[in-house]
Amino acid sequence: MTLIATLLCLAVGSGSLTGSSIGQATEETTHEGAVVSVAGNTLVMADLGGKQAQYHVIDSAQVTINGKLGKLTDLKPRMRIRAMTNKAGDVTVINTVDDIKQISARMARSGTP
Repeated sequence: MTLIATLLCLAVGSGSLTGSSIGQATEETTHEGAVVSVAGNTLVMADLGGKQAQYHVIDSAQVTINGKLGKLTDLKPRMRIRAMTNKAGDVTVINTVDDIKQISARMARSGTP
């Protein structure tokens, strides 16, 4: 077997060329800003600099508003939020910023890092 063929077999076997590595499957990105609009499964939000972006929200996305489970349709314009997107760019989690502050305060009181 030639050196090139050996290296190709190693790369395919390790997932380097197939996209099956574990790190790639779990990449998430956090976006912070304010709700502009919600229509169906589409969220339009403005980042802290005012730049607007449109995101698809998956059906099973977890939405938390002021510490309580909510629905995408509960989000109102100008609400401050943090949205997590998966590798495909779809929103999987949305939390209001007030909710994030409450969670952080509870964690601080309980001594949770």
